[in-house]
Amino acid sequence: MKMGLARSEKVVYGAVAAIFASGLLLGFLCSPVWLNRAGSLIIALAVLVAGIRIGEILSERIEDFRSRNLPLFRDGLHQSNLEFFGGKLPDGFEEKQLAGFDEQVKTAFDKYIKDQVDRFKNMEIKVLIIGTITNGFGDWFITLFKSGAFQCA
Repeated sequence: MKMGLARSEKVVYGAVAAIFASGLLLGFLCSPVWLNRAGSLIIALAVLVAGIRIGEILSERIEDFRSRNLPLFRDGLHQSNLEFFGGKLPDGFEEKQLAGFDEQVKTAFDKYIKDQVDRFKNMEIKVLIIGTITNGFGDWFITLFKSGAFQCA
């Protein structure tokens, strides 16, 4: 299932675009070195993003969600089972049901966390590459463009 950009990705990519555009504008209007400086800021942003422990943050939020909602689910399940069986439940039935449910939920959340951590790591790498190339070659591209090397005939 293809997911859209998360809010954190939109913020980071937006910051990269704003820094790059500012560096490009200053590079053309002032000195080409400004694009290199923008690349350095993008690299610094990538390092800051790499320091965020997204897996730990998601694990804490999910555990909080589960601890708040699991008692409600158990109560609802107990009521449903009582209505279905018309009173007394078979021995161990509800415990087995809850254990199976809890394992499925844990597996689903673990997959979600892994997917989100992988997306975050990919974003870090992309931002770092953009920053490194901009830092290394920004002034060179502006100088080439200003010199007319990219003019159409």
